[in-house]
Amino acid sequence: MELVIIPHDSRIDQADDIDELISELAELSKVAISMGLKLGYHSHSKEFAPFKDATFWDYLAQNTPDSFVLQLDVGWVNYAGHDAIAYIKRYPGRTLTTHYKIRTLQGQEGTPVIIGQDKYDWLKLYSTNIEFGRTQWIVIEQEEYPASYTPLEAVNASAQNLQKIITEYTFK
Repeated sequence: MELVIIPHDSRIDQADDIDELISELAELSKVAISMGLKLGYHSHSKEFAPFKDATFWDYLAQNTPDSFVLQLDVGWVNYAGHDAIAYIKRYPGRTLTTHYKIRTLQGQEGTPVIIGQDKYDWLKLYSTNIEFGRTQWIVIEQEEYPASYTPLEAVNASAQNLQKIITEYTFK
């Protein structure tokens, strides 16, 4: 194991508490590095709410060490109306792991939830992960399923489509 990712902390989007969280993360990051590990944080949509002329995610990124991992969850970044590709480029070398999924807005029934069946540019995301993020791990996360798929069938379909995208990147 090389990466330790914090899945959530309720202080992340609280203006009065985020500095305390960041201070703890900076200290924990030092401990992790001394043990040969890297510490990071997983995004959700709330980290992309406005804060200090940017977002809580920007504030976290700008106030943690460059060794601190910024694990983007593309589904939640898109759900929040932001651009995951721009965030990977904004903080190069820090997106060592990314969750790939489609997260639909409520009331968007019928929207594709299988990677590659939608209009998102997964190839551009993947190439940006590799070229800017130094991404080592891509996690396919499936929280929504077409009615005709079991959860495992949905993950398998997304994985197969992602493999085609990776092959396209590899041979371009």
